[in-house]
Amino acid sequence: ALLISIIAFLLRFFKSYKDDLIKSSDVEYNLPNTRIILACASVLIPVNAFIYSAINDDYDVKLLYQLAGGIFLLILMMFTYVSKFVKVNGKNLLLITIYLLTALYILLSYLSNLTPYFFIGLVVIINIAHLVISKIRPFIIYATFVLLASILLVLIIKSPIYSPGLFFMAIISSLILTLISIQVQLNLYDRLFFADTTINTGNSLVLASNKDGEIVFASKNFKQILGYTEEE
Repeated sequence: ALLISIIAFLLRFFKSYKDDLIKSSDVEYNLPNTRIILACASVLIPVNAFIYSAINDDYDVKLLYQLAGGIFLLILMMFTYVSKFVKVNGKNLLLITIYLLTALYILLSYLSNLTPYFFIGLVVIINIAHLVISKIRPFIIYATFVLLASILLVLIIKSPIYSPGLFFMAIISSLILTLISIQVQLNLYDRLFFADTTINTGNSLVLASNKDGEIVFASKNFKQILGYTEEE
């Protein structure tokens, strides 16, 4: 019944939003946001790893893997300041990073026999994936990867600490919610893109002022029509 519900949802989703699958307005890549995401992840993962190890008195390879992941993210963040390649390809590197982090927490869930701590970490990564994967098709590929890995995880763990059924349902729910979140973002971006195009590239001049009469906005087409820059 769960699989039938998922298939029905996806079919209705694709039928309703096929235009967004074919063409959706590009989301501008933002380098400062990339640095913030990498910096936060490089700190949170090792800190949480130490907290988990301290509480459970479990200092093993799982801690080492998480420390290595944090160091990798920190190095990648630092390279965004010095490497032109990383600056230009930051969005693709973030995409690779989200896949690596997902694979890391799937591995940790396996090594810990489906301990809630690590699979909750996996759910968190899925829920923030929309910050990196901002289009439907790339997310469908990512979701397929997560589902296949989760199925394999459930099949190979012999003595799971947490219920495999609940784990799988949590993964599916997170993927669906993130998919909906991406769709909402795309609709918002499309509206903003339309408004920006209408205001800044049309034949009408647009001015906005505050309550004191000071001009706080001027459309970009002022330069094209009258020769004045936005600052002027």
